[in-house]
Amino acid sequence: MNLVVASVAIYGLGPVPALGVEGVAAGWVAGQGIAGVLGVWSLARQTRGPLMGVLDQMARLEGWRVDMPVLRRLMAVGGPAVGEYASIQMGMIIFSIMVVHMGTAAFAAQQVVFSAASVSMLPGLAFSVAATTLVGQHLGAGDPASARAAGWRSTFAAAGWMSLAGLGFLLFPEPLLRLYTNDPDVIAAGSTGIRMVGIGQPLQAAAFVLSGALRGAGDTRTTLMVGSLSMWGVRLMTAATFGIGLGWGVAGIWLGWCADWWVRGLCYLWIFHRGKWQKLKV
Repeated sequence: MNLVVASVAIYGLGPVPALGVEGVAAGWVAGQGIAGVLGVWSLARQTRGPLMGVLDQMARLEGWRVDMPVLRRLMAVGGPAVGEYASIQMGMIIFSIMVVHMGTAAFAAQQVVFSAASVSMLPGLAFSVAATTLVGQHLGAGDPASARAAGWRSTFAAAGWMSLAGLGFLLFPEPLLRLYTNDPDVIAAGSTGIRMVGIGQPLQAAAFVLSGALRGAGDTRTTLMVGSLSMWGVRLMTAATFGIGLGWGVAGIWLGWCADWWVRGLCYLWIFHRGKWQKLKV
């Protein structure tokens, strides 16, 4: 839906005017809106009885009373997750600002590299969601051994796919970038970036999946700590030190990106292997 609406809105079709860049936003809004409607419809279809009961309660006064024990449990798990997301997004903004200061070509290359790398990263995120679901289900059923096995299986599957994609990034950086642009400056800046992305793929897979597994176990405080410290203490510090301080330019910026994922991946491998998350009470 995003692609269809964006294509029509950007270039125009029949009575629909060409909106240019604004058409990208229109496609995103349409895609998110349709996804939300389908999600609610699927939930309502599968849980019609419980859902109607909740709606019936909401129609009466007792449906609006705050259940403090439930709210505290939600905040205990959801609060750190929100904090992690906010911290990492703020770090990404600062990371992008550093790239912008390297010039227009460097920033354009960053966008192209992230788009090309999505071929690898999106399946990795899918395995992360699977790990979250499976670990949560097995722990809820009182089977931590199966939860642990599900986490490792998801990690190996994601690492296999993302490592294969990373090999492609290392071997064919320029042909991949030429699918997006013919600008020689953007290709030159992006070649370093996409190679660094390729190097980071195996441990980025571990970070994706095992952070999802820990969230499924309710251990969102650990993911907040690891994600935030690695983003701010590794990625941004390395990028600032090498990219700006030592004058490495784009290479130093992408070194920070790669170092961040390697540190995160190694931390999550160690934390998941220790197994303390299996004893956490949510």
